[in-house]
Parts: sequence; C-alpha cells; structure tokens
Amino acid sequence: MVGKRQVFSVGDLGVDILQEISHSVEFGEEHSLKELDFSIGGNAANFAVIGSKLGINPVLLAAIGKDFSTKFLKKELAKAKVPSKLIKSGKPNAFSIILVNKRGERSIQSVKNCLSEITSSRVAKALLSKLKAGDIVFFGGFYHLQKFRPGFGRLLVQIKKRKALVCFDTCFDTYNVWNISEFLPLIDFLFVNDIELKHIAKGNTMAKRVDFLFRKGATCVAVKQSSTGSTLFVNGLKPKTFSSVAGKVVDTTGAGDAFNAGFVFGLVNDWSLFNCMIAGNFVAGQKIKVHGLAAPSASAVKKFVAKRASLPVIVTKSHEEMSREAAQAVLDILSSKPNASFALPTGSTPKRLYSLLTNAYKNGKADFSRASFFSLDEYVGLSPEDKNSFSFFLMSRFLGKVNARKKNIHLLNGSAKKPGLECGKHEKAIQRKGIDLCLLGIGQNGHIAFNEPGSSFTSRTRVIKLKQSTRKVNGVSFKSGLAPERAMTVGIKTILESDAILMLASGKQKKNAVSCMLKKTKSLNCPAASLQRHLNALVLADKAAV
Repeated sequence: MVGKRQVFSVGDLGVDILQEISHSVEFGEEHSLKELDFSIGGNAANFAVIGSKLGINPVLLAAIGKDFSTKFLKKELAKAKVPSKLIKSGKPNAFSIILVNKRGERSIQSVKNCLSEITSSRVAKALLSKLKAGDIVFFGGFYHLQKFRPGFGRLLVQIKKRKALVCFDTCFDTYNVWNISEFLPLIDFLFVNDIELKHIAKGNTMAKRVDFLFRKGATCVAVKQSSTGSTLFVNGLKPKTFSSVAGKVVDTTGAGDAFNAGFVFGLVNDWSLFNCMIAGNFVAGQKIKVHGLAAPSASAVKKFVAKRASLPVIVTKSHEEMSREAAQAVLDILSSKPNASFALPTGSTPKRLYSLLTNAYKNGKADFSRASFFSLDEYVGLSPEDKNSFSFFLMSRFLGKVNARKKNIHLLNGSAKKPGLECGKHEKAIQRKGIDLCLLGIGQNGHIAFNEPGSSFTSRTRVIKLKQSTRKVNGVSFKSGLAPERAMTVGIKTILESDAILMLASGKQKKNAVSCMLKKTKSLNCPAASLQRHLNALVLADKAAV
C-alpha cells in the first residue's frame, strides 16, 4: 500500500494569534508586547500543513469564513501546498489567541464562528465519493464543530464501508460534552492527551481510563503525555511507552497535531504501530523547538525511525491462535488488494496456517485467483515432485488446494541444471512483482528462509551451503538423516524489500533463536536480527517460543 493511500483531514481551520510573554498578565495594567504572530490554526488544518511538509499531502476539508483574514488563510494554505475543499460561510473565521510563556506552556482563548457551518452531511457529500480502500480519514477539532456531532456516527459507518481507516484526535472540548463512546467502535486510531483522557474516560489511572475506552469499543489508543513522551495501547496487548525526543521547548502549540501527522506518516508508509509512535514523537519534538508549524523532512523522519526501529512481538496462547492471527493477516491484505503477492515459508510452523487459508477458500471467504506467490527456498537436487521438496510441500498443502493460477505461482526448481540461473530468474520475478507480505519462519540457529548465520544482510536470491545443524534438524524425512548440503534461498535484502513481513515462531526449540533476534544485534550470526531494520515487520509467537 506504500504511496497509494490518500489522506483527508476533516475539521477546524482558523487563525492563530500567538504572543510570547515573559511575565504574568495583570488586569488593570498595560504591557508592551513583541510583534503578534499570525498563522494558520485549528487541529485539522495544523495536521494538514505538517502532513504536507512530510509529503503525505492531506486534503483539508474545513469551513472558511468571510472577513479580513480569509485571504490570509487561503494564501497560507497555498503556500503550504495543502489541497483543500472548503465550505464557504458568511460568518467570520475562527480565531484563537494564544499566550506562550518562557517554558513553552500556553493558554488559549478561542471563538469558533464559521466552524458551526461544518455538518456531517456536508462532509459526507465532499468526502465519500473520493474515498477508496486503504485511504485515511483524520478528524481534528471535533469538539470545536458544534453541529458536527449529529449524523457523525452514520458518516463513520459509510467511511468504514469503503474500507478506509479512521483516525480521531480528541482536542479540548470547550463545550464540555466530551462523550464519544458511541463512535469508538468505528475509530481505528484514537489520539488523546493525558488531560483529555481524564474527561472522556473513567478511572483513576491512565491504564484504567484506556481500559474504559476499550470496553466501549476502542481498539487502538495513542496517549500523548507532554514532555514524558507517549504510550500506545492496543486492545489485548500490553501497553508500550515511547520516550520523548524533545530538546529545548519554545512553543508547544501544535505539538499534538505534529504527533498525529508523524503517526499517520508512518501509517501511509505501512510502518508498524511501534514505529508510527516513534515517528509521532520525533515530529512533535521537532515542532516544539520553534514557533509555527515546523516539521522535519520525510527523509529525516525515515532516518530517525530506522535507527530506532522497534520489532513488535505478539505472544499468543497457542500455536492455533498464532495460526489464526496469521491467516487473518493474509485475508485482510487479500481483501484490500486482490492481486497482492506473498512469499511463503515451509516447515511445521505454517502447516496450520495453510489449512486455515484452504478452509477460507472452500467456504467462499477467500479468492486467490489474482494473487501471486513466491517460494522462499528449495533444496538443490530435488525435483518439484519429490515429497521432500518445498515445492511439493506448498502445492500439496496450500497452492494446489485453492484457486491460485499457475502463471502466478513462482517456485524455485531444485532440479534445475543451473541452480545459479534459477536463482537469478526467481529474483527477477520478485523484483518485477514485489512482495506485499513476506511470511517467514525462523530456524533454530536464527536463519530466515535458508539464509544461514554469516549471510550478508545485502544478499539476494542465491545458492547457499547449509550448516550441519540445519541439515540434521531438517533431515528427519530423509533416509540419510541429513537434508541436502546445498539449497537455494531468497536473500535477506530481497526479504527486507517486502512491504510487510510477518514472522511465525512456534515451539520451545525456537526460544533461543527468537531471543537472539530481539537483541537488536547487527551480528551476521543471527540472520533474523536483520528484521530490526524493517519498519513494518511483526513477530507472531506462541508462548513456548518466548
């Protein structure tokens, strides 16, 4: 999905009048002030401006009034290269007066004016016909839009029917209504700061408040915690806190909007949620160093996250649960992209996965006719008909049981007279099509595919000599007790070029290998550790493997 998602920012647009103060404000006195700073304001507009600087180019859907500032707002949107669909109003524009002290803390006084022109029906008319599967709709400043609540639930239902993602930022509710419980089941990603969380949820701790939201239907909540950083809560998983990367604080105005833009930047690039959080913290940290809506470049964000990439691990209760989670991931991708391409592992770990996918096809819940499939490895010297070959495994357990088309199945031929040429042919096929989801297992010595310890992280599809330990582990079905000495394998660099990677790890015999992988080592002695370099990799492991 990389580069194919369109982002829409729906909500408030106004003028921010910012004044930096070095003293407390006393009534009845007159103070000399520095120059007033006029800028675009509003949560949705700030998100769109920062998002545009990051290169995700959100389309802003908002209302614009009729007064002396209208020309200024249009000019600033054009300057920031923000495409917009604006609802015209005869009322004045929204204004916020923001006082910022030396510590970067702020006080905001605002008047909503034309924001009352935004209704769910108007947004539906402007938005729904433009949406496609995988697009992202961000809602900012919801509480500022007094007439937006009626019909909002129906709008969300229509967005979800089109298989778009919904991101919702709570902001501060000056009308003191706060309740969004009825909408939570339809929101994919909820952004809230720790102060707002106290208003929208019950509980005496952050965890209990988020649990309250989960009970109301929320699935993923990102809590912004000012100078502390942020915490990611995903229903059913342990929360994870990400430290702030902020340095000197000049102005926190728009920091939350910057976090939101950084997080969505990660979503657009199909990063894992952990890495979306890292991106959000980084973009917010860069913004608060200056006044105005500053943002780092897209390349700077990618470089920062790549150095700190976190490999998420989901631990399931059993092999069955792990297999069902993996099957659902495949079906979800297939649903949004019927012509998706998959790299397939072999061995005992994915057997149940393939059984579940076969059942989904037989029950009419999956269509593999447009999808493409690539094998990850094969023994040199074994024909596709050999029962010990990986080609036979994949065809007999999965590909031959579903409606996958022969022209879309790319399996390494172990009996090829020139294995090196066969590897080159396979690599070219992968480069032409690309891999949307690479499914991986992990060897007891940390190998992925047949990339044994010592394999270069820049390797491509090639012939490799197998370690004696691998030959013994895999040699159970061979008369000699040893698997063949040589194999063909897709290289580590080719694997890392996949849009998404899902590793399956099962059984206590994989425990040491999983531990090695998660140490963030760059050592070539653990090929699986290379997944730390990928921004959208996920490990599914049963309890025994961790």
